[in-house]
Amino acid sequence: MSFLLHNQTATNNNSKKLYPYNNDQHIEEKVKKELNFYQNYLQTKFDEKNQDHVNLFLSIYKNIFNKSLNHSEIYNCKDWTNIGFQNKNPITDLRSLNVLGIYIIEYHCQHYNTKIKLNFMKRSYPYACAAFSVIFFIVKELNFTNNSKNNNKLFNLLKKEYFHNHTNFLLEELFIILFNYFDSLWLKHNATYMEFNNIFEIFTKQVNLILEKEPANFSVFKYLLSDWL
Repeated sequence: MSFLLHNQTATNNNSKKLYPYNNDQHIEEKVKKELNFYQNYLQTKFDEKNQDHVNLFLSIYKNIFNKSLNHSEIYNCKDWTNIGFQNKNPITDLRSLNVLGIYIIEYHCQHYNTKIKLNFMKRSYPYACAAFSVIFFIVKELNFTNNSKNNNKLFNLLKKEYFHNHTNFLLEELFIILFNYFDSLWLKHNATYMEFNNIFEIFTKQVNLILEKEPANFSVFKYLLSDWL
């Protein structure tokens, strides 16, 4: 089970009729508090002695390969390259994303393992590498390294989504939407491994253009993304 815990209490749905979301300090503070969880993981380096950290890799392996992996095998297992890690030790791929990167991937594998196995792992792009790229895009767009500058289009989308639907796991669900869009672009362009950077450049440009339209929530965001393929 994912170790990121969200202690969010649903707000009375009737209350949102009293004021527009963008003037609601309560909504903004809830989303900022939510993002603080992710920022903490972004700043936390993987610790082999931390069982919560270790469990993320064990969960990914079990969800993808349907078998258990011993703790001692985590850092020397060729199977990781089949998921799209660069070598037998997956920790070397975490880099600046630290625990946040592997946490998001674990969430993806836990909830969408069938799609990952039947679709994403069969693409010509390396799944883990693509996932890290999408996560890094989110981190960059949300200005996680500068809390004073997180009032941007993507942050506003998170506020609107929480206002309308009280969505938990905001960043995880945003990642799912964006990764699916990246995969759709890949298929549309019939891309090859050598075209990864080109496709990701298209992905970045298109997502930012759609965010400029200020979608009302995740559902509208997904619709606009599919409409712009």
